[in-house]
Formats: sequence, structure tokens, C-alpha cells
Amino acid sequence: MVLREELDHWHSAERAAIDTVILEHSSSPPPISKHQHQTFLLADLLSREVAILREIDVKRAEAIHIAEKRKIDQEFGIMAAPLRWEVGSGTGTRKMIEVRTPEIDRAYRVRTIYYNLMREPVNSKLLWKKRH
Repeated sequence: MVLREELDHWHSAERAAIDTVILEHSSSPPPISKHQHQTFLLADLLSREVAILREIDVKRAEAIHIAEKRKIDQEFGIMAAPLRWEVGSGTGTRKMIEVRTPEIDRAYRVRTIYYNLMREPVNSKLLWKKRH
């Protein structure tokens, strides 16, 4: 939302600058008409604005990808972490023990496989040939 407001503010400032240039343009005889000059300046503004919007979309997609990766990392971390239990001996001493269940071991293996697949590029043509 803030980015959009900044873009609108930038657009307004650029539009005001164009209007100022057009007013100054009308006082001197130009090689091109006032309308052609204004059209050229507005087209340039539009192309710069489109470039900015594309860059914003690229950055947004990167941010979404990073957030999804963090969420997956967090979920795998929770699933594959051993359970910690505090146990007492009856004499008042307590200690922590770690418990690994078969589900935790499977989650750890799935996490390892996932990270290996994400690290190595997969050749889809090879996968297609193996299946058929």
C-alpha cells in the first residue's frame, strides 16, 4: 500500500513537471507541435511507470517466494525436531530427554529429500523418459 502511494506521488510530481514543460514550450516556437511534445513526454512517463511496476511485481514475487520458503523451513523444523521431555527421578532432580518417534524420523527423511530436490535442478525430460 505504501509503495502504491509513493508511485502515485511520483506520478503526480512527474505529471506536474510535464505540465510545466508544456507551458514553457508554448511560449517558444518549437520544431514540433505542443500536442506532439506533450504526447511524447506522457508516453515516456508511461514507459517509466510500466518499468517501475514490473520491477515491483518482480520484487513482490521474490518476497512471496522467500516467505513460502521460510514457512516450509519452519514447518519441516517443527515436524523433524525430536520431542523434549522433562523427567524427574523422584529425588527432585530433573533432566531433559529427547524422544525420536518413527513419524519424526520420516519427517526428517522427507525434509532431507525435499532439500536435495530443491538444491538440484531436475531435468523434466529425463523424468518423462523414465516413466514412459
